[in-house]
Amino acid sequence: MSLALIGVVAISDCRAQVRWTFEFYAVDGIRVEERLMRTGDESKEREIQSYIEEMLYGPMSPDLMPLFPVGTRVLSVLYRNEDVYINMSEDAVLLQPDIFQSVQLLDSGIRRNFPVLKQIKIFIAGHEIQNF
Repeated sequence: MSLALIGVVAISDCRAQVRWTFEFYAVDGIRVEERLMRTGDESKEREIQSYIEEMLYGPMSPDLMPLFPVGTRVLSVLYRNEDVYINMSEDAVLLQPDIFQSVQLLDSGIRRNFPVLKQIKIFIAGHEIQNF
């Protein structure tokens, strides 16, 4: 390929890149991972869903453990007036020693990466998780 064609291809994929942070369990507590992600073509609702899906994939480091069991899915994300409503599959509670801590870490990660949000409501299989 010529240099001109390479330049056109590179420019055509110049979406904004943001650094998202994720919190995961470690043997000695909680650790933070950072990932560079492409955004810009999506609505705020889709960006938030992408963040949660990426978090559900789990950590990149083999020394860290995921917040939720493998198989947990995002069922829906609704973003309205700077509030977000998240519904995850019931897999989120399987084999969970402390679901409230996992939900709290998810909440704090979303707030850190999306500071414009006023309120975050998290549901599992349609049931609101409270007291976290």
